[in-house]
Amino acid sequence: MGEILRPADEFCVFHKSEQIFAQHDRGTLMFIVKSGIVEMRLSNTEIEHIDPGGFFGEMALLDSTPRMMSAVALSDCTLKIVGRECFQYMVSQIPNFAIRVLRCMAQRLRKLDHKSFIVHIHETQHAHEMTSGYRGIELYTNVKNMKSVQPDEIIFRQGEPGEHMYCVKSGKVQLTVDDAIVETLGPGGIFGEMALLEDEPRSATALALTTCELIKVDKERFEYLMGLTPFFVIQIMRVMTHRLREMASEFERANEPGDPVA
Repeated sequence: MGEILRPADEFCVFHKSEQIFAQHDRGTLMFIVKSGIVEMRLSNTEIEHIDPGGFFGEMALLDSTPRMMSAVALSDCTLKIVGRECFQYMVSQIPNFAIRVLRCMAQRLRKLDHKSFIVHIHETQHAHEMTSGYRGIELYTNVKNMKSVQPDEIIFRQGEPGEHMYCVKSGKVQLTVDDAIVETLGPGGIFGEMALLEDEPRSATALALTTCELIKVDKERFEYLMGLTPFFVIQIMRVMTHRLREMASEFERANEPGDPVA
């Protein structure tokens, strides 16, 4: 099923209870709420409400996979439509917009986490996808910001305050939430980015599985990189999109009806 909106439309009105798009639809548009309230649902479970000024559907502009959630108008709504080219322009030319998108995605990650949607995420191949075709890993590199860790060394713990994100230059890092493995990252993998987007404690524990060389990025460097290259922003968004999709998939698997009891 495809979206019912025409990309040429700048604004569109949806009436109360009308579906804007369905979970698993193919999407090419993002939406900004001008008026009204939109509810996001994952497998018929309410995830969040989007108020005026908020936005949704941005993940469809970052990868080519189907919609992760469905969107329904809780009241009559007027929505501004944003296509891929416009989105990329806004991200690259309006730093405050890029920060808003990243913070929104970080909040959704925390909401999924708080709803105990994480069960187990297998070792990701996403880091390879990010760094192959991204020659700019040297943007991170600064000798004074390198950190070497040994196998079984804890990089940071869940619940701690955070001041850095990390890029894995070499080695493997495991992320856990409440002792459950959620992700294993190799060279090119990024973690800890949410600490630079929110004033919230670490949402996971990071453990070195092997000897690792890590590149530390503080908030000042993070903002510099965002202004230096739009691809850096898109890269971080794709990392967060990948994690959101993994969490949503695990939630769906965990909530599949079991075999009937005889």
